[in-house]
Amino acid sequence: MKANPDRAYASNKFDGMSPERIVLALFDGALVSMERATVAIKDDDQKILGEQLSRAIAIIGELQASLDKERGAEISERLDALYSYVIQGLLEANVKKDGSRVEEMHGHISTVRAGWAGMVEQVSKEKRHVEAESAPSGYV
Repeated sequence: MKANPDRAYASNKFDGMSPERIVLALFDGALVSMERATVAIKDDDQKILGEQLSRAIAIIGELQASLDKERGAEISERLDALYSYVIQGLLEANVKKDGSRVEEMHGHISTVRAGWAGMVEQVSKEKRHVEAESAPSGYV
């Protein structure tokens, strides 16, 4: 079987990234795909539209599947419902070639991404603070 260079690149791209940063990269990938889908609608390019919306749906599906419903409780339930709504919205946008619907779904994912990015930054700051406090004097 022939190796897929795109998959190899994607695999290497995430090597060494924390799980939190991987989730950020997934959000970014979904957002870029939705932006490309919006352009494809304007250009009346059905092939690119289908590819990009399929990619965005797959990424959001992965984000949805990765929710920890036991530990995340209420927030996981809300995100699960939002991801289902976004996936449905993107499917409808594809059928109707509706750029405004894609933009609406982009807005929802962008909002979640911003919240996630803020959480990642806060956790990173706290981790650096703890590491600085626990480092032997003279090393910081």
